[in-house]
Amino acid sequence: MNMHETLLERMKHGLLALRQEDGSYRDGSLVDIRPTAEIVHGLLRLHIEEGVEQSLRWLLSKQHYNGSWGEEMHHATIRENTLATAVIGETLLAAHRRFHDKRYADAARKSFTFLLSQEMQPGSFAKIPEHKEDILNVDAACASFFHAFYLIFKEQRAADARDRILRHLEKSQLEDGAYPYSVVEKDSPQQIPLRDPYYHALTLFFIMRTQQYPSLSVSIRRAFAWLDAQLYRGRFRWDNSDVLFSLGSTPAYAFSAACFHAAKLSSLPLTLSRLHVLQRRDGLFDPFEHVGSWQSLQGLYREITGQLPLAAKMQHIKERCKRIVKSRSSHPDLFYHSQIFYALSTLQGELL
Repeated sequence: MNMHETLLERMKHGLLALRQEDGSYRDGSLVDIRPTAEIVHGLLRLHIEEGVEQSLRWLLSKQHYNGSWGEEMHHATIRENTLATAVIGETLLAAHRRFHDKRYADAARKSFTFLLSQEMQPGSFAKIPEHKEDILNVDAACASFFHAFYLIFKEQRAADARDRILRHLEKSQLEDGAYPYSVVEKDSPQQIPLRDPYYHALTLFFIMRTQQYPSLSVSIRRAFAWLDAQLYRGRFRWDNSDVLFSLGSTPAYAFSAACFHAAKLSSLPLTLSRLHVLQRRDGLFDPFEHVGSWQSLQGLYREITGQLPLAAKMQHIKERCKRIVKSRSSHPDLFYHSQIFYALSTLQGELL
């Protein structure tokens, strides 16, 4: 059994212990929908069907009349979430391919209609209806859904939407190859593009799932070069991250591993080895890895010497300190477990 198979086998047992009688997955009182979909999609890739259809029925019961799904977070409930809808919708497309159940196809068609309605500008999608910031990983998740939808239904509108997004992502890529967290508009209070290993890897993961490599060859090479450069001795350089709320996110290694695997690059063992170190005895993961003292000091120095106005700089320093402390007292969270399982399952399972 190789390393990713070992990681998945241990994760599978830890996650199945969290399955509830109604088919949902939870690790506390909070019940979010997207993690259940990610786990189910991973199980389908691994050809594990026990309990899956019950989970799929639960997902169907949570879909809104307009085709969307929401998101439950510790600080808020979001009724309509584009990223969650794209991920859950793609899970139902995979389920339709496996079980040939019309209910899954119908639900995916409804989500297709909803996602198209969220396009603000060509290739740019609102994360939630009232949130107009252009977040690139949301756009990329929609591209992945539209590609899967096109493969099944041969709907040209889906292929056209996918291609608009890929052109937009290529245009939004920074000169050094990074995909920023979001697009900085001229009148935006955000003054610099935010680079981050986790969100870059997440965006690249969804792009790779569209399989449109020839048309993106130069952009893809630059994206992999930037991602590879963020690894130092098998760990990410979190001191270079501008997105402080994702500082130390362990799924960054899983999404990177999936990308390196798809591109057949030599950095794959580095990311898998780090996940092996981070995996707990129960097979699951803490949401954030410990950010070391040297990286913490380097990150703080970078904030102090940065170009932000003083007030914004002080806020960033305060937030970075809070995230560093949080990385040292990390606790289990299904939201992160499910992402790791979802990403790693692409290394072993079929392309669903």
